[in-house]
Amino acid sequence: MQNQYLILTDSLREKKKLIIQKNDIINSLQEFGLTNLTKVPVCSIENLAVNIDNTWRGVCARKCIGCSSGAVDPSKTKQQIHELNPNLLKSLLEVAKVLANEGYHILSKNRFSLFDGSNELENQHCLELRALMSTYYEDTYGLNGFGAISSDLVFHITPHKTFKHNLSALLERPEWFDNICVAIDEQTPFNSEYEYQKYLDTVEWVWKELLPALCCELEHAKSEKSFTPRVIINFLIPGSGRFFNEKYKELLPGIERAKTYKELEQRYVEPYVGSIQRVQDNIPNHHVFTNFVAKLSKVKGSRVYISYSEFEPVGRARSLINSNSWDYPNLYLQPTIKTKIYPSDKHSFVVQSCLSPNCYSNGELSWELCNKPEWLKSIETIEFNLENIIEASSD
Repeated sequence: MQNQYLILTDSLREKKKLIIQKNDIINSLQEFGLTNLTKVPVCSIENLAVNIDNTWRGVCARKCIGCSSGAVDPSKTKQQIHELNPNLLKSLLEVAKVLANEGYHILSKNRFSLFDGSNELENQHCLELRALMSTYYEDTYGLNGFGAISSDLVFHITPHKTFKHNLSALLERPEWFDNICVAIDEQTPFNSEYEYQKYLDTVEWVWKELLPALCCELEHAKSEKSFTPRVIINFLIPGSGRFFNEKYKELLPGIERAKTYKELEQRYVEPYVGSIQRVQDNIPNHHVFTNFVAKLSKVKGSRVYISYSEFEPVGRARSLINSNSWDYPNLYLQPTIKTKIYPSDKHSFVVQSCLSPNCYSNGELSWELCNKPEWLKSIETIEFNLENIIEASSD
């Protein structure tokens, strides 16, 4: 069996390499346990990944100082960064579709994210990758696009040209995403007042670009959600009894980082779209972290979801925040096993699992709280190579 499927040993990363054969996908994967992922379907695929001390991490140029997923700053790693290219994703989804047709659903049908540990809209392949995901869910499950499941477009605002291009283009394809989650916090470091002003200029541009979404004018992959609120404004602060460590106290010389939701609103919302005014609209049941629905005083007909959050005690937040207590509210601490896919070279991917605080979080807890299943440990020792499928697709 090993000769048939060409398992090779990669001593550098201590992984076995499984070359998946296009004409025998089911058998080649059953033998080595990938079909076990039906127990904990994959909930995300990273677009950029790097292996640090035998652990795979997302890579993000935003350099968020409180990043819950511990994404790696590309300028500070000497390790090779691997990209999720469209050919790799297309072939991976081909494998997933073959398995799904046989009853093995290895990708989540409910909640799926691209780029847990990076800023999706800065990726040069963003649009093509979203299109591929949409086609997969359409062809495999008869849905009307990627947006028919929980597949939010989540981002930190950045002046990057690619960011602007991708946001504008995606607003023309609203069936490719569920909600639009705008992160309003002060995690991004600024080296000068000039950099900060460029950021503020982009904040203004983003709010103008989002006007149709703010006014509930977008269609949705689910017809019943068309022309309903799509924008979630995610505010993030240290929280009660917590404060920024001295090193991170100032955003810029003489300007302290915001410690309240109101400060964030006054800096990044009010000058552009007006004050947040609570309305009595119902919150959808699945909006676990939404506090209320609001209108924006300068935008006629607007409706947005408001989420007030605090830093989780995971990732880099532990060095960002000074706190005597990192206790989770019971509502949010529901340890959940999650599986993610990382590109390991231009033809291959690996599966890595983590224990998250809850099914919505990108953070990771210690496995001491839960025994990692043996089948997951086994899958994590294999690198799945799709070179044959990629080549066959290009013929």
